[in-house]
Amino acid sequence: MKQLSTKLNPTLPEVQSMFATWRKNKQHRNRIPDYLWEAAASLVPAYSIHKVVIALSLSHRGLKNRVEANKAKIEANIPSGFIPIDIPQQHSVESIIEMAHKNGNKMRMHLKGMGEVNLHAFVESFWR
Repeated sequence: MKQLSTKLNPTLPEVQSMFATWRKNKQHRNRIPDYLWEAAASLVPAYSIHKVVIALSLSHRGLKNRVEANKAKIEANIPSGFIPIDIPQQHSVESIIEMAHKNGNKMRMHLKGMGEVNLHAFVESFWR
C-alpha cells in the first residue's frame, strides 16, 4: 500500500480519519503500517496513551512500545554534555571531588597530578 503523507503534528481527528481510511481499504489481517503507528505515537505528548488507544482502537502495549522507541531515539540524539578538560600535569597531587546538586545531578572529579586548578570555576559551572 502506498504511504500517505502525514503532517508533522497531526491532530487526533486527523489520525482517526487516516486509520478509518486504511481500515476501509486494507486486506484482511494486514499489519498497521509504520506511518500510522508514527502518527498515533506523535499524539501522545498532547493526549494520554489510554485516550489515543481508545480513540484509534489500538493495542495499548503496541502504542506504548512505539512511544518508548521514539523517546529513546530522541534521547540518543541529545549530546551528553560531557566536556573534556585538558590540563597539563605538574605535580603528583591527587584529589577526589564529589558534588550533588539538589536537582539530582551528580559529578565526581578525580584529579591526579594536577597543578593549580581553579576549583571555584568548576564548582560554579556545575551549579548553573
